Amino acid sequence: MAFPVSTNPGHSRLRCSKAPQPAGSEVRFDLSPLTHPADLRILNAQGQLVLAQSGLSGLQTIDLSGLTSGTYFYQVLAKGQLMESGSLLRQ
Repeated sequence: MAFPVSTNPGHSRLRCSKAPQPAGSEVRFDLSPLTHPADLRILNAQGQLVLAQSGLSGLQTIDLSGLTSGTYFYQVLAKGQLMESGSLLRQ
């Protein structure tokens, strides 16, 4: 099951999704609505960057095994602009 993520109000609805929620050791992001490769940033509750991947498109499986349980925040950027952001719960 995929859950829609919030979109940047300045852009058309992208309808990207992430699953599962809460996530275990990995999470899938469906970035296929984006027309350009995306950068994904995952930040901890203190706002520190803990994971970053670049040049993503389509369906991507992101390895979270290096992260401890808790709430994280993610950002999806394309061409340097924030396209999506939201929270991610790691079990």
